[in-house]
Amino acid sequence: MRKNNKEDQWHEEIFIGVIFAIMGVMFLFDCYSKLASRFIHDGNIEGGSTKQKGIIALLTTLENSWWTYILVAVLFLLAFAKIREGIKKYKSK
Repeated sequence: MRKNNKEDQWHEEIFIGVIFAIMGVMFLFDCYSKLASRFIHDGNIEGGSTKQKGIIALLTTLENSWWTYILVAVLFLLAFAKIREGIKKYKSK
């Protein structure tokens, strides 16, 4: 049975922190552009447009602008904070 107490959920904090770090690495290595090139051919969206493809296209636009390094710094800062919070919750358990 799942606990209702969210303060004991230290693994969720660490997982979210790792996801933020992965997103930051993906921005650094232009992974969103490579992902978008799999379904955008000659300006046409293969298989129709969906919300997920729209989000990837938006992230590709951000990836090719000067916002990239600011966004990466924020994502790594959030990842560090979340992982640190998860470790604190684990140690206090």
